Amino acid sequence: MLSMNRRQVVGAGLAALAAGIMPCRAQARVPGPGARRVLRLAHITDCHVQAGPGESGMARAFAHLQGQADAPTLIINTGDTIMDSSARTGAATDAQWALWQKIVQAECDLPIYSCLGNHDLWGTNKQASQTTGNEDLWGWRRGVAGLRLDAPYYSFNRAGWHFVALNDTHIEGGYSARLDDEQYAWLAADLAAQPAGRPVLVFSHHPIISVSGYFDGDRLDGGTWTVPGTWMHADAVRLKDLFYEAGNVRLCLSGHMHQVDYAEFLGTAYFCGGAVSANWWNEDLPNYYECHRGYGLVDLYDDGSHQVQYIEYDRDHRPG
Repeated sequence: MLSMNRRQVVGAGLAALAAGIMPCRAQARVPGPGARRVLRLAHITDCHVQAGPGESGMARAFAHLQGQADAPTLIINTGDTIMDSSARTGAATDAQWALWQKIVQAECDLPIYSCLGNHDLWGTNKQASQTTGNEDLWGWRRGVAGLRLDAPYYSFNRAGWHFVALNDTHIEGGYSARLDDEQYAWLAADLAAQPAGRPVLVFSHHPIISVSGYFDGDRLDGGTWTVPGTWMHADAVRLKDLFYEAGNVRLCLSGHMHQVDYAEFLGTAYFCGGAVSANWWNEDLPNYYECHRGYGLVDLYDDGSHQVQYIEYDRDHRPG
């Protein structure tokens, strides 16, 4: 844990706010003496792209993050990339994905690694989407095509770290945030296959562990805190146990809540990023609760440590 007295915390917080940065200072492992930064990445989530404010807003977000003096070299996107496909027809969904691809091609020069969000799965509201569930692209398949992924979950290596993208919108038997047994077995094998000393970053749409869910509406019911299993992983205990046994998962990135929170538990840190769209591109009320439109900057180090900050990119925007 990073040791800071109250004066240092307040001073750092005020300086960060003045720069448009929300500090997230507590970390599962702080960079040690001599630690070398090996990668700076941007974390975007809940872009909810559609024509109108979402199109121009996404362009501003890409311009802002690529214009950083110390710019990231890749982007992790944790889903809900388009406004919605769960309740849209195939044609309406394809139009949203075409707009996303157009914006990326025109505005982004960085590689983007994405995972699926619940709004990226096509047709799960069968009545509104006019689907039966038997269509070739139903569910995650249309989102995989829209994001130009090879699979709904995958892993890769970069800069001495191992990255794992999950598909955690479970729809069989009712929507919940969790992994099915097949994906869980794949994840366990993938983590076990990593050489000793290689740190792992897991990214998913839904937070595995989150704090902000306790403060989204009235969550206290008769003295009991209630957080839906569609907000935070319903299988969080199983994943916590897996990460603890594996001993190499240093950081988990997620979105979904449209709020910023940071927690650490048993050696793993969990960062839930605020939404690029904040209140879904509402120009009259742009922030979602206290969280404004933004993205994360994540620094990864060769000793398995990290630093995270949240950048508000759109405070000065005034609708034309």
